[in-house]
Amino acid sequence: MTNKKWNPEKSYKCSLFLAGVLFFTFAGHWGHLEMRDSEAFLTPGIGEGVMPIYPLYLNIVRCIFGDWYLDAASFLQGIMAAVCLTVFVSALTTLFSIKKGEGYLLWIACLLPFSIELPNHLITNVIFAEGISYAFYYLYVLCLLYMIFRREKRWSYLSFFMALLMSLMRPQLLLLYILWAFLFICLCVVRKKKKIGAFAKSSVLGILGILSGVILTYSVRALYTATLDRVFIKAFSTVEKSTGDDAKKDADGATAVSVFDGSEKISLDSNTAQFGSAIIVRGFFEADAEDEKYYKTEEMKEIFRKTYQYCDEKGYSYRYARPGLYMWEDLTKSYIYDEVGRAIGDYCQETGDTTLYARQNKIKLQLGITEILVHPFRFLYHSFRLMIPGFISCVFFNIESIYLLCHIITLFLYVSAAGMAVFAIKNKKCDSNAGVFMLLVIMGCIVFVGITNLLFYGMQRYFLYQMGIFYCAYYLVFRNLCLYLSGTEKGKRLLERLKYSTRRKQV
Repeated sequence: MTNKKWNPEKSYKCSLFLAGVLFFTFAGHWGHLEMRDSEAFLTPGIGEGVMPIYPLYLNIVRCIFGDWYLDAASFLQGIMAAVCLTVFVSALTTLFSIKKGEGYLLWIACLLPFSIELPNHLITNVIFAEGISYAFYYLYVLCLLYMIFRREKRWSYLSFFMALLMSLMRPQLLLLYILWAFLFICLCVVRKKKKIGAFAKSSVLGILGILSGVILTYSVRALYTATLDRVFIKAFSTVEKSTGDDAKKDADGATAVSVFDGSEKISLDSNTAQFGSAIIVRGFFEADAEDEKYYKTEEMKEIFRKTYQYCDEKGYSYRYARPGLYMWEDLTKSYIYDEVGRAIGDYCQETGDTTLYARQNKIKLQLGITEILVHPFRFLYHSFRLMIPGFISCVFFNIESIYLLCHIITLFLYVSAAGMAVFAIKNKKCDSNAGVFMLLVIMGCIVFVGITNLLFYGMQRYFLYQMGIFYCAYYLVFRNLCLYLSGTEKGKRLLERLKYSTRRKQV
């Protein structure tokens, strides 16, 4: 027997963790699942569009567990998710002084990003980077909250480090540097009395932070490919690599094109990088036949003509996008990338100029960038149309049978969230921290959806990071509003009316 008193705080954290372990172990599918994107992480040697942390994680697990490493990796992803959710929810319970019973509600909300494929499987069952990045995003947001509320430099540094860690999981998460810089600038302006000078200085530092973060991310990636990646390739060299006519896919479905010049087969690597391929796909989607005049050389004009012909034959153009709410589904045609490669290959065969193979990536980028510059307003309009389903994916679901209703619900959620956040910040009787948290989440949605659809083309899984956190913040500001109303005479009368009408319906 010990004299130590029972610690309810430890019991609370243990209960959250155990509930997480049970949920991520037994809900949905048992064991691991492989999707199309899994191949990019399982193939020895990381390609463009793949960041090093997830392949490193898989390779370490493989060294420990051998042939059973994928099931082990899936199980450990669930354990990591349980740990991250426990840390996040217990921290929110303390930061916002809520009851532990309310903490369990927040914990349920945090499960949403992992549960969108239930009853089939959880996201942690799948072998791709989101299997761990969704969980660690909660820790990144927690660091931002401490950065705002504690106002200590160490949290700014730790938030930056978490942005680095997340960007090494997914290239799309480089945008977390932007969110960090925005908060850094806001905090600097609030602290200083000279607003204009503080804004100018902090803006420069914020931009430098973004640039240094991006450089640091790709420097770490380059270091990994030059060292550990080679070690793992040698260690697992018995794994067969796809050769011959099979197309090798990257993490976002881009393919490698094979071009035949006579009897000689030349393999063209299509992976200029995720950003580069997105620029090509999004840019050439806006092309018109008369855009040929914007290319100076006959070589580029001929490649443009061929690419335009191939894309037009298959309907890969804005002209074939259907109007209405479902337009966004027709605004991204990833196979444009392949058609550009096909046009370059055909041009090389016709002219015999094989030197184009070495600079095909520059040619593709030139085509994409030129079309964006020629049609900037149409590009921005289509980017905005792509953002609409992205904003839905952040907080709700794209359900085809009630798709218009999904738009209405989403609009209500954002407007009401922003309204309650502003009310909480301005009203002295409310917890302003909850309002700040809610505005931070809304800003995160804007950054995720806006940047992703301007520079890439977003899929639903790119935006689910925000869903659980949105409802945590929404509950906190809604709770604020209810507490305020219950403490005022008008609020008490309103609550009495609601109770009275409820009793009448029951009778």
